[in-house]
Amino acid sequence: MNELRDSIKGRYFDAIFELLRYNQLQDSFDFIAEALTAAGGDFYAVPGKGHEVAVTVSTKKKKDGTFVAAIYIGGTDVLRSKADAWDFADGIKQHSEIDPDTLNERLIKELVIPTRSLKVTYTPGATAQEKTLYIPRGWTVRKGPIDDLI
Repeated sequence: MNELRDSIKGRYFDAIFELLRYNQLQDSFDFIAEALTAAGGDFYAVPGKGHEVAVTVSTKKKKDGTFVAAIYIGGTDVLRSKADAWDFADGIKQHSEIDPDTLNERLIKELVIPTRSLKVTYTPGATAQEKTLYIPRGWTVRKGPIDDLI
């Protein structure tokens, strides 16, 4: 009772928040936002308020590919991982492959914001056109205790 789910029911998540464009439904979205806040929800942007979240994915080009070095929200690097999710081989952190579209989709789920509210910028800008990026295994941008990570 009054507890938030570990993950959202995402089947109609974007479609529901597209309804924010109708002023007559604003009271319903205000109720959603108040309920999430009252339940102890800690979000980068409270769903239902219509706030945009600007995310900057900072990458570094190396000889063996383009690596995600940081993910910034409000000037703070929010990219993190469980300590035991970092495998080391010859002192180098292990990474998983991900393409920019999949990374954007995962950001939407982890930040619990509708697609229309996420504004992602890649630095350098050409990174958004890469087919493959490398990101540390076990990564997240979710708020909350690190122990809750998958």
